[in-house]
Amino acid sequence: MKTLKKNLKSNLDTIDELLKTPRGEFSKSTFHKLRVEIKKLNAIFNLINFCTKDFKRKETFRPFKEVFKQAGKVRELQLEEDILDQYFSTNSLFDYRKRINNDLSKEKNSFFELLGKELDRKIAHKMDVLIPFVDQVGKKKAEAFIEKKKNVIESLISKNSLNTEELHKLRKLLKTLMYSLASISLENEENIDSEELELTDLLGDWHDFDIAINKFDKALISNEIEPNEAKEIEEVKIKISLERDLLLKKIEQSIPLSKFYHKTGFGNS
Repeated sequence: MKTLKKNLKSNLDTIDELLKTPRGEFSKSTFHKLRVEIKKLNAIFNLINFCTKDFKRKETFRPFKEVFKQAGKVRELQLEEDILDQYFSTNSLFDYRKRINNDLSKEKNSFFELLGKELDRKIAHKMDVLIPFVDQVGKKKAEAFIEKKKNVIESLISKNSLNTEELHKLRKLLKTLMYSLASISLENEENIDSEELELTDLLGDWHDFDIAINKFDKALISNEIEPNEAKEIEEVKIKISLERDLLLKKIEQSIPLSKFYHKTGFGNS
């Protein structure tokens, strides 16, 4: 498929360009964009793996997975900083902010240690390795892959209720479907309805709050925080928990609007 090959090359070029960003220019946005591009690549690899034989998906994706995982550790700490900036003045929670900043420096150092000539070598010839497999991906097989993904989403979204783990799974499934459609069609906007895009955005915002709350919980349990700062963190945790719950209600209201939802699903007995 010409479109798949074109999008795969563009995807790999973008990842390569982002990885070569000078350390001093590696911003929050750069980390976020890098993770998004690797998610797109993973969706393409899953598509190729479904449509072809002998494709070593795990082995081929391994260097990207390592970068993605470490960038995720950085991203979570950056998200925690953003939430603190949103709810507190920059002069508050001095010790806690210092702790986050130290952890962030360590995770960034670990991230940049992954980069370099060895990673460049691993990534450099990926396109050459992938082309024979991409050439095996036909329209019918690709459509079968998309249909399978849609069926999984339909089965999940139409349950009577979704727990936290299932909401995380739904978020990932919708993103994977969106990236998969984008990889084989230039007109992917026609395949993803506005309701699905809105639901995906709501799930993403809910996910960010959930991550922050989990990190605050771990910090409070550690007993390494000053009592006065622990009290402030507990207060902001309550605030963002309320916002997370409001997002959950919006998600519950959005699910029945999805084309994947059926009458036996969310909120019905």
